[in-house]
Amino acid sequence: MSDGGKTEDAAAPATAAAPGTPPALSAKTRLVAKIIRLRGPITAIAAVGATLGGFVGYWNAYRAVHEGTATPATAEANAAAGPLSIVVLPFTNLTGDADQGYFADGLTATLASDLSRIPDAFVIDSASAQSYKGKPLTAQQIGRALGVRFVLQGSVQRNGSHIRINAQLADATTNAQIWADSFEGDTSDLFALQDKVTARIAASMDHQMVLVAARESEKRRDNPNAVDLLLRARALQDQPQSLDNWRQVERLYRQALAVDPGNTKAMMGLASALSFEATNFSPALSPEVRAAAWQEAVALATEANSREPDDPDYYRVMAFNAAAHDDVEGERRAAEAMVRLDPRNPSSYNVLSVVYLRAGEPQKAVEVLRKAVDLNRKNAGAVFVNNLGRAYFLAGDNKSAIVWADRALQIEPTYEAAHVVLAMAYALDGNEAKARAEASEVRRLNPRYEFDAAAARARAEASPVYRNYLEQKIMPGLRGAGLAD
Repeated sequence: MSDGGKTEDAAAPATAAAPGTPPALSAKTRLVAKIIRLRGPITAIAAVGATLGGFVGYWNAYRAVHEGTATPATAEANAAAGPLSIVVLPFTNLTGDADQGYFADGLTATLASDLSRIPDAFVIDSASAQSYKGKPLTAQQIGRALGVRFVLQGSVQRNGSHIRINAQLADATTNAQIWADSFEGDTSDLFALQDKVTARIAASMDHQMVLVAARESEKRRDNPNAVDLLLRARALQDQPQSLDNWRQVERLYRQALAVDPGNTKAMMGLASALSFEATNFSPALSPEVRAAAWQEAVALATEANSREPDDPDYYRVMAFNAAAHDDVEGERRAAEAMVRLDPRNPSSYNVLSVVYLRAGEPQKAVEVLRKAVDLNRKNAGAVFVNNLGRAYFLAGDNKSAIVWADRALQIEPTYEAAHVVLAMAYALDGNEAKARAEASEVRRLNPRYEFDAAAARARAEASPVYRNYLEQKIMPGLRGAGLAD
């Protein structure tokens, strides 16, 4: 889930970090689908993956490779997992050293494991994937045989102590390549390199797979089901953020719950949407609306977590709720739990960075935000990037703050909070003209912009260190830019 969003109080330490009737299914497919609905996609993979792989997957893969025939039973069974289905083909070892084959194989296995953590993803078992090793088949042929929407393949090259890894994601329905990236590193620590590469690929591909699947779901508007609605909501969370955008996300999750009242993904998604609205757009909401949003968000998140314990998004909602109620330690505990449970999700680090910024620990915020941006360098959101600018600003590095806030505006040109960071950084860097220009842009985007010094000081009471940053950096920066008295 994205941590995108704007806040009217842009000088706050950080922005909080989202047809047709189906054919009749076979008994086996209905069983798979039932397990998925009851236990969630990842549990379903663990529960039925071995069965599908051992009794169906390997034989069907063999037939597809050696006879060139697709097997509808396999495609039907796998398709029951949903539109985010993928096979990770064995990465090709192009190092010239057969002994390095273990690295390519390890990369493949680790990547398949990482991808299985994507919400609602279905990853084909390794036995079926291995059957395609070295076979000259198209993504479309493989996708048809295994019933998957996406095919990931790649290669490993070596030049001395230098290793280059290439990866490509293809749409199995069209053979079109929809994503590609390359990664480089040193052979001194192959396992660390493998871990870093697979985390990056999984983070980037999550975004791309959801966008493609959501576009397909738009074609089924006349007969929306819970999966389609959830995909549309997740895709909207990656769009330029506004209160209206999050209210659309909220509506989609409510529709999904109406279709499938016991859907825990819809529960947690709605809880997260409400918490984003109450956190990032607090000034636009009345106290009564904010209180109702928090009450519903906490109740939904708690219910979803009781059904599927240790969902990282539960701790995101709890962190936001704690912050809204000035529970500094509660916010920290929840953010740390999110990172512990989902260490390869950039959003986890962004949530933790907000804790560090509120606590007046900008150097720690820089460290975790660099991880967030590094994990998803192709799709790093404006919020992540601008929070990094905020962290550098509080740390006293105005030039780096300007660089990162400017990058946030390249991603989202109308991001008010980034203009505020630029205004403050330019002011303290001695460039009054640019500071005033950025302040003018803030007021153009939000004519009602107003910095409430008393409210800011009250929020900072829980952290004397942050109160010091407020008095020595934030308020002087705002005054220098003309955004505060």
